[in-house]
Amino acid sequence: MRYSNILTNKKTAAVCAWFIFELCSAAMCIISICKGWCMGVCLMAAVFACGATVMTFHPNVPIKAQATVLMLMSYINVFTCSIMEESIYNSVAVFIEIALVLSAYRDTKLLFWYIMLVLSGVVHHIVAMTDINLSNGAEITKFVVRISMMITALIVLYIFIEGLNTYEKMLIQSVQDAKKAEHSKADFLANMSHEIRTPMNAIVGMCELVLREEDLSDNVRSNCCCIRAAGESLLAIINDILDFSKIDSGRFELVPDEFNIASTINAAISMAETRRGSKNIEIIVNADPNIPRGIIGDEARIRQVIVNLMTNAVKYTEKGSITLTVSQTRQEYGINLFVSVADTGIGITEEHLDKLYTSFYRVDTKKNRSIEGTGLGLAISKRIIDQMGGFISVKSEYGVGSDFRFVIPLKVKDREPFIAVNEPQNVCAAAFLDTDGKGRRSARNLEKMEDMLHVEIMTCDTAEKLKAAAERRSITHLFVSREKYMENPKLIGEFAETSNVYVVQERAGAVTLPSNIHCIYKPFYSISAVSAFNNENIVPSRNMQIKFTAPEARILIVDDNALNLKVAAGLMKPYRMQLFTAESGAKAIEMLRSENFDLVFMDHMMPDMDGVEATKIIRSQSDDRFRRLPIIALTANAVNGAREMFISAGMNDFLAKPIEVAMLDKMLRNYLPKRYIKTAEPQKEAPERKKEVLV
Repeated sequence: MRYSNILTNKKTAAVCAWFIFELCSAAMCIISICKGWCMGVCLMAAVFACGATVMTFHPNVPIKAQATVLMLMSYINVFTCSIMEESIYNSVAVFIEIALVLSAYRDTKLLFWYIMLVLSGVVHHIVAMTDINLSNGAEITKFVVRISMMITALIVLYIFIEGLNTYEKMLIQSVQDAKKAEHSKADFLANMSHEIRTPMNAIVGMCELVLREEDLSDNVRSNCCCIRAAGESLLAIINDILDFSKIDSGRFELVPDEFNIASTINAAISMAETRRGSKNIEIIVNADPNIPRGIIGDEARIRQVIVNLMTNAVKYTEKGSITLTVSQTRQEYGINLFVSVADTGIGITEEHLDKLYTSFYRVDTKKNRSIEGTGLGLAISKRIIDQMGGFISVKSEYGVGSDFRFVIPLKVKDREPFIAVNEPQNVCAAAFLDTDGKGRRSARNLEKMEDMLHVEIMTCDTAEKLKAAAERRSITHLFVSREKYMENPKLIGEFAETSNVYVVQERAGAVTLPSNIHCIYKPFYSISAVSAFNNENIVPSRNMQIKFTAPEARILIVDDNALNLKVAAGLMKPYRMQLFTAESGAKAIEMLRSENFDLVFMDHMMPDMDGVEATKIIRSQSDDRFRRLPIIALTANAVNGAREMFISAGMNDFLAKPIEVAMLDKMLRNYLPKRYIKTAEPQKEAPERKKEVLV
C-alpha cells in the first residue's frame, strides 16, 4: 500500500526523477572529462545537474512543465552521448534514464511525442552522424539490436505507464465510491439525528419547564425527574454515536474558549447524582481552589469526558464511594489540568485493561449485561484527550475498584483562583461529625480544605468537644452532619443564634430545618465551603438560577414545530426578554425587514425555505444591520460537519437540540448587546418539603 501511494503521488515521483536525472547528468559530466570530450558537453552536463538539483527542492512547479523540460533534457543527454561515442551507456543507461523520467509522470500523450522525438533522433544519427557499412553484417546486426532495444524499452514503458494509469483510475474510483458511501451515511445520520433529537427536545424541554413550577406534588416532581433522566440517557447514547461518527470520519473538532472549572465540576456532580439513584454510594469531591479562574479549552468536551468517567463509576459501583479529584500544576504555557475518578466498584481484570478504549467494547459483557451503555464512551474520551494533547490512564484491581486519570494542557487567561474566601482571617469554622466511616473521609476533606482555603477548621466528634472549641474560639461557621443534628437539635439551635450553621445531608431523606439553619446538599467540597464562608446562597434551587435579565432585548425564534417554539420560549422566559416567533424562514425574513431584532435563533430543517437558505438571504440584504445581526443555528442536526455548514452559510454559532440550559445561557451572554444585560434579582426558593426529591 505504501508503494502504491508513492506511485500515485506524482510530485513525489517527480522529485525522484529529478534526483536520478541529476545523477545521470553528473555521471555524463565525469565521463566527458575522463574521455576528453569537448568542454561544451561537460558544461552542459554540469548545468543539467545543477538544474536538476534545484528542481528537487522546488516540487511545486507544474507537473506538466516539469515533465516537458525533463523529457527534452533527457533527450539531449541521449543525443549528445550518441554523437560523442557509441558505448553501452547509450543502449542501457539511457533507457533507464528515460524510464525513470516517463514513469514519474505517466502521461501517455507525452510518451507518444517523446517516442517520436527519440526515433527522429535515432534516424538523424543514422543519416548524418554515423557511418554504417551496409556490407558489414556485424555493424548492421549491432545497429538493429540497438534500435530494437530502444523500441522494445519504449513499448514496455508505454504498457507499464498505462497499467499505472489504470491502477490510479481504480484507486480514484474506489475513493469516490467510499466518499459516496460516507456521504450517504452522513445524510442518514443527519436525518436520524433530526428525527430523534426533535421529539427529544420536546420531552426534555417540557420536563424542564414543568420542574420549574413551585407548586408540584412530590409524586409529580419525581415522575418528571424520571422522564427527564430517561431522556438524557437516550440523548447520551445518540451523542456517543454522533461523536463516534465525527471521530471516525476525521471531522471531530475542538472549540476552545475561556471557561470556569466550577461549572464543569457542578455538571459532572449533577449527572452522577442523577445516575446514582438509590444506590448506597457516597460521592466525594476534591477540587483545588487555586485552579485559575479563566482557563482556555473546549469546556463542553472536558465536561463530556469527566461526566463519562463519573457515570461509568456509578454504573459499576454498588456501594462505597466515588471520588472526583481536580487539581493542577503550573506550566509556562498555562497549566496541566489533572482529573481523577476513583471508585470502589467491581474493578477490571488484567486481560480487559488493554481493550478498554476499543470502540463498542464492554468489560465482562455477560456479567454486566444489565448495565446500560454502548461501549463507546471510553473510546471517545480517549480520542478527545489525545486531540487535546493529553493522556488518559487507568489503575484497577478486580473486586476492589478503579481509578481513571487524565491530564490535559490548557492555556490560562486569568490566573486568579476560581474560588476564594473573601476574608479568611475572619473565619473560624468547626465541623461536628462522626470520625468513623464516612465521617472520617469528611474530616480528611475538611483538613485539605483548611490548607487550601487558608482558614481554620476544627473537627469535633462529640458535643463536649464542640462546646470546648467554642469556649476557646468564636466560631463563625459550623458544619453539622445530618446524624449529629438529629442527635443534638437543641445544641445546634443555640449555635445558630450566634454562628452560621449548615447541616450537610443527602437530598433523599433530607430533614426539614429551621429558618436560621442552612442546608448543604452532599457532596460537600471546596466550592460549597467557600460559598458558605462568603455567606452566599448555596442551597440549589429547584428552578434554574438566572444570573441576568435583558428586558430590552428582542429575540426572534424561528421553527416550524409549534412544540419546539413553546419549549424554546419557555426556557428563555426567565431572562425577561421580548420574545417573537416565526414558523418558517420566509416569515422570519418578512419580520426582519419590518422590525429590529437583537438575536435570531434559526432552525435548520423547515419546509419551503430552510434555515440555511433564509440566512443567506438575510446576509445578502443591502442594509448593514442584516450583516451584523447575530444568527444562532437552533437545530436537531448535530452530525459532523453541521457546525461548519452553518458558519459558512453566515450564521454566528450553533446550539443543538435538546437545548442545554447552560449553553443557552452562554449564547445569550456572548451575543446579546452588553448594554441590555442586567444582573438578575435573587429568585425566591420554593418552601422546603419534608422529603427532598433529586432533580
